[in-house]
Amino acid sequence: MSVASLNQRQRARRNGRSRTRPGRRRPTSPLRHARADLLALTGLGAVALAILVYLALLPPTSFDYRFNQASPLALVRPQAEIYRSEVLAFTIDRQPQVRLRGFYGLERNAEYAFRWSEPTAALTVPINVPTAYRLTLTVLGQTTPGPARDLTVQINDAPPQTVQLTAALRDYTFDYRAERGAFGAGDQPTLMVALVTDPLLPPGDKRELGALVAGIALAPLQPPTPWQPWLLFPNLALLVSSYSVARATGMRVAVATGLAVALLVAITLLALRAGAAAVLLAYQPATHPDWFVGLLLLHGVALLVARVLFGPRVPIPPSAAPTITPRARLAHLATNLQSWPRSWPQSWPTTIRHGWREALAGGLGLAVGLFVTTRAALSLAAFAANRALLTAKPCTWRGEEPLAPDGIAAPLLGVWQRADACWYEKVAAVGYRPGDPAVAFFPLYPLLMRLASQPFADTSMALGARLTLSGLIVSGIAYIVALTGVYRLVRRDFDIGVARRTVLILALFPSAFFFFAPFTEALFLALVVWTLAFARRSLWWAAGVTALLASLTKTQGFLLALPLAWEIYFQWRGTPPEQRRNPGPAILTPLLPLYGLLAFLLYSRTFTGWTSFQAQSSQWGQTETTPWSVLAHSWRYILREGDGVEALTLGLFIFVVALLIGGLRRLPPAYLLYAVPQLLPILTRQTYVTPLTSTSRYLLVFFPAFVVLALLGRRRWLWYPWLILSVLLLAWLFAKFLQKDFVA
Repeated sequence: MSVASLNQRQRARRNGRSRTRPGRRRPTSPLRHARADLLALTGLGAVALAILVYLALLPPTSFDYRFNQASPLALVRPQAEIYRSEVLAFTIDRQPQVRLRGFYGLERNAEYAFRWSEPTAALTVPINVPTAYRLTLTVLGQTTPGPARDLTVQINDAPPQTVQLTAALRDYTFDYRAERGAFGAGDQPTLMVALVTDPLLPPGDKRELGALVAGIALAPLQPPTPWQPWLLFPNLALLVSSYSVARATGMRVAVATGLAVALLVAITLLALRAGAAAVLLAYQPATHPDWFVGLLLLHGVALLVARVLFGPRVPIPPSAAPTITPRARLAHLATNLQSWPRSWPQSWPTTIRHGWREALAGGLGLAVGLFVTTRAALSLAAFAANRALLTAKPCTWRGEEPLAPDGIAAPLLGVWQRADACWYEKVAAVGYRPGDPAVAFFPLYPLLMRLASQPFADTSMALGARLTLSGLIVSGIAYIVALTGVYRLVRRDFDIGVARRTVLILALFPSAFFFFAPFTEALFLALVVWTLAFARRSLWWAAGVTALLASLTKTQGFLLALPLAWEIYFQWRGTPPEQRRNPGPAILTPLLPLYGLLAFLLYSRTFTGWTSFQAQSSQWGQTETTPWSVLAHSWRYILREGDGVEALTLGLFIFVVALLIGGLRRLPPAYLLYAVPQLLPILTRQTYVTPLTSTSRYLLVFFPAFVVLALLGRRRWLWYPWLILSVLLLAWLFAKFLQKDFVA
């Protein structure tokens, strides 16, 4: 049998067709796939059930601590100003930290060690599983005989209990049942024990004393049970729905099972390394029905799209190009390897030369030239302004060493330490901590800053200087990558002239200096542009990975799901019916940015106690409002305060919106599906700083609007005045940035 016949038979088998009658489906039994899926789901369900039972049987938090025992004590920053005494924390047998608020220092007598509390004090005791607990406090009211004193104890939201304290040391027990709802609230589940008593003023002591505490003990009232329906059923339902979506997209049973096994292995490692965090994650579907139903609906939509829209596989006609067999690929590789030692010395200079020519022609040369020119101009301006004492001091975060004002680092690095840049430096240095509003800033950019700072770890540079320098390096590389991607994408959809003008508009936009600062705009724009470029070339996994990284850079990254879904449908619809194939895993590409956002939100709720949205609302007073309210408030703010930066921001925003409206009939639908939803976060949120806080910076990633401006730039009487005006506004806004006006 010939090679062509073998290839045709392999192609027919792969497309589910009969070997003898390629125009009809091969008569296969649907039960064969159903049995394989049932067997795979049974095995996956058994593994998931074992993990969930392990989590359900985790031993509850228990300890018995006396202050006369040796235990490491660590000072912690007070969480509220009403407590005048220090906040102490101690760890017992690898249990989570127990925090004491409103307690004085450790004291001893002949029998035991103890701590006096203030009249209002609190204990925070972390717990790891939902069950009934018994808290035992060893306390007394006074060290000398006298009347009994009342101590009111309240655990979380339970009714307060009052006990009588005497001069004798006694154990008082308090029972509390931790419901499963506490394990989905995002905070680390705790028993917050409030202690309130009348102040005691002993002679010779200037302090106001509450109760004398000599010991704290916690024990579960009942052993854990493996039967936890609210833990088992929602997670098993998510597993089944995820597997069904994977199979509906065309994945084989082995591939879908392998992905599910990889996910289960990751959860197993988390359960073994951090059981409490795994319990919090496992209870999220049960305690957040909105998230659970939303995920199920998302899976259902993906399932319907994969089955209804794309339909069954269609065979490739015999006239199509023959399939290259694995044996032919190996033979071709062996031939190349045999000829490589002889041809390499003569071919590699030509290959490198042609590669550089192609890269420079593809926008790399223009991007590098704009980077060098703009970076040099901004750095010289910042250096001169700093030497002339026209710049403000750089911002710092707690624990950072400030830059020396007379050194070379201050005019070159310190001028870029403004607003959000310090928050990113803090995350890069210490990560996310419980209760820290730094969780409002997404993790990819500070992670890259941390990695880029490693070569400078052994130098004498201060930590803040190292992180600022690494942020400038990351932003600079991302800037070149972003402009190169914009050039290639726009040239593909329009022409070279429009591509060059778009890149130039981006580089000279009034807020373009943020591309060079330790902010996320350059990185986010690079990931967005290359996501769309990869999608145009049907490189779905590359597009999915860059979209996932974009959702870990800024909140708006999840909106890339819309243009990705459109590109999949548009390319499938544009393919001739006889050449259409099942898209397979490509249908999962739009889900990756959504899963990236959900993953970070779950992480932040589990390990820090709140999400980025909660942190923004708490730290910066961000509230949800209507678009017309934001614009009206911004106009009234400009008239009342006379703020030029706010006026410029409002003008730029209206200008960008007008460009997008003008491009409704000129731009590709994927451009609009990316840009228009990006307006919603700007128009529906408001902070206490200014109505349009940071909007001038957010507009940098609206490259589709700049494409419309580049199309209008074919008229010279519009193009050159815009360039002159943009450069002047860039210089003025950069001067405001150096003076530490709130431009960011």
